[in-house]
Amino acid sequence: MLRRFIESARRLIGSATDEQEPRARAGSDLRGGETSGRNPAVDSPAGEGAGDFQLRLLQDCGLQEDSRVLDAGCGTGRGAASLVRFLDVSRYVGMDSNPSSLKACRHMIRKEELVAKEARFELGRDFAFDSGGRGFDFILAFSVLQGCDEHSRGRFFTEMVPLLHAGGRILISHADWFDPLRIDGIGLVVERVIREDEYDLSAYGWPSRRAGAEVFPIIELSGTH
Repeated sequence: MLRRFIESARRLIGSATDEQEPRARAGSDLRGGETSGRNPAVDSPAGEGAGDFQLRLLQDCGLQEDSRVLDAGCGTGRGAASLVRFLDVSRYVGMDSNPSSLKACRHMIRKEELVAKEARFELGRDFAFDSGGRGFDFILAFSVLQGCDEHSRGRFFTEMVPLLHAGGRILISHADWFDPLRIDGIGLVVERVIREDEYDLSAYGWPSRRAGAEVFPIIELSGTH
């Protein structure tokens, strides 16, 4: 049964990738778990509209105002404003390895008059950070892991899975590299593979629907531990 499930998931991911024409990837500046000050997801032509898409994506996966969200690789935070605005107080945590990016995040929060939402922005190295012992309902890795090496991707799962509540979700964009065997036996299952025909990203600031196609497939994983 497990073998059939893995093969089925591989076919879904493969079909999502094969339908896309070859294109230059707007890769993350993440190398070995380190992010630069630039977050390709929000420095793309979509700009802050990327944050609106991230909010819609998580809402479609069950996000509520009282959900706890970890934005893993939050970059400069322009994509975070929509989430922070939607969520209740103290429900958003952004994590990045670049102190300058985190400084920009805090400046954005003040500029957007969202200080009362008590969003946290934490420094993390190789995806490890002090969560304060609290778990998350959603972990978002948007435009992050496609620019990582295999070691760093492994570190992501090692560090993130213990932070996820049972039944919680991990959403990974730009995931044409993903293999279901990677999560075998670590407390995660593939919930679904989200393909480019499910969202028109031109509605969120991308220049065209085709220009936003590189975001897909998006893998939705759920925690079983």
